[in-house]
Amino acid sequence: SSGINAEWPLRPGGGSNKVDGNWSEFSAWSECSASCGGGVTERSRTCDNPAPGEGGNDCEGSAAESKGCNNIPCVVVPDPVNGMWSEWASFTECSAPCGLGITIRARSCSNPAPAFGGQNCEGDSSEEIECDSGPCPVDGNWSDYSAWSECSESCGGGFMERSRNCDSPASENGGNPCEGEA
Repeated sequence: SSGINAEWPLRPGGGSNKVDGNWSEFSAWSECSASCGGGVTERSRTCDNPAPGEGGNDCEGSAAESKGCNNIPCVVVPDPVNGMWSEWASFTECSAPCGLGITIRARSCSNPAPAFGGQNCEGDSSEEIECDSGPCPVDGNWSDYSAWSECSESCGGGFMERSRNCDSPASENGGNPCEGEA
């Protein structure tokens, strides 16, 4: 041996050819794993700028990084709900206590009510029809008096009569009779 103790192979000018590794630039961040509610995005790099060689050291640190992303709460948009009619309510009492009147019934667009951009119910929310509560009472009323009759006596005092009838109109359907003398 020549007495020189050197590592082999030698670099030009002496010394070792060992190469320590160095990181490449990080890649772009990946697409977030979730569009809302919290996800993860990642990026990576390689130990090839240069790669370690001839017994050189590996790159120090991590080859990958990750971080949270899209931490906004997710908003659930429900499907539209179209309105539907409730059952018809009962008809109201007739508007007239006797004779012809009107009765009404109603319903509401609440079974279910329209929501989230759904359509309103089609058709009318109320319905009215004619009703007949039966004949109205008619109070009796007197007719005009008739002409006076001839005197009951030709002399010495007598009397004359006249009359009227309860027929203008006559009492009907529980109406009050005529008041007073006929």
